[in-house]
Amino acid sequence: MSLSNFILLPTTVHSEPSGDYDGSSLDWEGAPIKASDYYRYSNVETVFFNVLDFVGLITIQGTHDQNAAYNSVWVPIISYGDLEDSVPVTDYHPVTIYGNWAWLRAQVLNFRQGEIKAVTLVY
Repeated sequence: MSLSNFILLPTTVHSEPSGDYDGSSLDWEGAPIKASDYYRYSNVETVFFNVLDFVGLITIQGTHDQNAAYNSVWVPIISYGDLEDSVPVTDYHPVTIYGNWAWLRAQVLNFRQGEIKAVTLVY
């Protein structure tokens, strides 16, 4: 089986509107992406966080709903960053997640500085 790559969050610079980010909000969600269990492939995925001088929190959320919507039941799976800390982080960090998720999305909270170069999903 070959690997599939998906973008949970594209390049997003603080204060610059891009994608689902309006340039001024501290909090927002990225678009839902079909997870591996949607296709019954596997229950293992890897998320890569690539940030530059980032201050905030990124949470990967999952749902078991077959049709993902904003009002679906989204469960926090893993988080990267910190809601309270103001120390900028530059990092490329992979995290393996386990679970039978049909859909995944990234939620950003308290985005105060820096750049999200990308948050990608691989399975």
